[in-house]
Order: sequence, then structure tokens, then C-alpha cells
Amino acid sequence: MVMIGGSYEEYPPTIVDHALRDRRWMQGNLQHLRLLGASGLAATSRLHLLIGASAYLTSPGWLLLLLATIAQVAMARVGGGVEGNALTTVPGGVLALTVLLLFGPKLMGLIWILADGQRCAAFGGPWRALRSVLAELVLSTLFAPVSMVLQIKALLGLLLGIPSQWNAQNRDAQAIGLREILPAMREHILLGLAFAATVWLDPVTALWLSPITLGLLTAPWLVSQTSREDLGEAAGRRGLFRVPARTMRVGRAEVPDPAAVPLPGEVVGEAVPGQGLSDSQAHIAQKHG
Repeated sequence: MVMIGGSYEEYPPTIVDHALRDRRWMQGNLQHLRLLGASGLAATSRLHLLIGASAYLTSPGWLLLLLATIAQVAMARVGGGVEGNALTTVPGGVLALTVLLLFGPKLMGLIWILADGQRCAAFGGPWRALRSVLAELVLSTLFAPVSMVLQIKALLGLLLGIPSQWNAQNRDAQAIGLREILPAMREHILLGLAFAATVWLDPVTALWLSPITLGLLTAPWLVSQTSREDLGEAAGRRGLFRVPARTMRVGRAEVPDPAAVPLPGEVVGEAVPGQGLSDSQAHIAQKHG
């Protein structure tokens, strides 16, 4: 997405804003199910609408899979059946496919960045790109179970008839205090404690669940810390999560995007040779800067 010219869609600044946007999208996609029986739609259009709506069933499906695995281990341990744990009750092919789907795209993206020297330099160089991927891997692992619970809560709310608020999306970062977000994370913490309790059922299963358990138990901290603008700026100064410098079009000229964060020693905002700005265009660029 970062290489698509003219694409300036910004990610929500906080996890809370992401959840609000995701809830709006969920309601819209579920409403599309009413169109599946409409006449005049091509089969591919119906499939597209169905996929968009069913995507939000992955979070309940994931939770059911986790609970079913724990229940299967519990029945094997308590019910006198064959002893087993999460690694033996889940088919090896399913685990291998899961690892491939989770980490395959990240590895492909990293290889794509490193395969070209100029492209790699635009992402901050090989070491910064590698560190960014590793940092993103940790954050996405912690965020995945948080998103799962948020989507399930949103889905239950829609099924109960609680409408979404179709307000304009917040584009500015606003720090969220830990005490402020803690009450909204009760379900995350309770589910995390329940998963942590599986250590008394089977230590191997508890270890298998540990990334999910850690993400759920640290959900308030993750929401609070990722909303801090100073931490994002510090990561930018260290070259983390760097993408190729973007440009924005003002009239017929290309100027650097003021949202691009330079590395120490870099100079941004230089005029592109042969593409001067008129007074009115310069005013627009200064206004957006």
C-alpha cells in the first residue's frame, strides 16, 4: 500500500479509533448481506459482498477454536481419555498453515524490500527495515487478541440492535491514560486470566496460549502506550516503521508530504527541480504543513 501513488489514507491514530472505525465498517458490511438476493448482480459481486461480511466472523471463529481446543484437552485430562495438549490435539497441518498465513506475507514483504538496493534505502536501509519488521511482529502479536475481543463485542452489540455512531474519523493523535481505558478492557483481562489458568490444566497448552494471554492481559497498556505521540516520534527518529518519502500534488507540482518524518540529518521540503510553485500553490503547501 505504501507504494501506491496518490494514496494518503491514514491509519486511525489509536486502537480506540481503530475499533470505532472497524465497528462502522462491520455494520456496513453486514448490511450488504441484504443485497445477496437482489436481482441483476453478477456472481462475483455477490461473492465479494459475502466475503466482506464473513470476514468479521473470523474473530468469533478464532475464539471458538481456542475454546474447543482447551475443552478437548480438558476432556482428555479430566475425563480419563488419552492424554494430550494443544500441540497434539490440533493437526500438524493446521498449525503449519496458520504459521504460513501469519508470517508468510511479512517474510515476503521483507524479501521484497531487501531485493532492491534503492527500494531498501527508501525504507531506511536493511537493518532499519529488519528492526521495523521485528517490532511490528511483536506489536501485531499483542494486538491480534485485543482486536479479536473488540470485534466480538462490536458484533454482539450490532446483533442486539445497538447502532454505530457515524461520526467523522478522528485524525489527530490523543494520548489515552491507563486509568481511562482500563474499564473498557475488562473483558480482555478476564479472558486473559481464564487462558492463564490453563497452566493448572496443562502447562504445554498454557504455553501455546501465552502470546494470546499476554496480549489480553496487557491490552490496557498497549492501548495507552500506542496512543502516545512522543513514542511514535521517537520511533521515527530511530528510523523504525519508515516508508518511502511521499509527495503530494499541489496544482501541477509535486512537493514533499509534510506528514513524512525525516531521519536525523535528512532535509525535506526541498523544491523538486523544474517544478516551481506559484504564490497560491506555495500558500496551499504552507497551509497544509
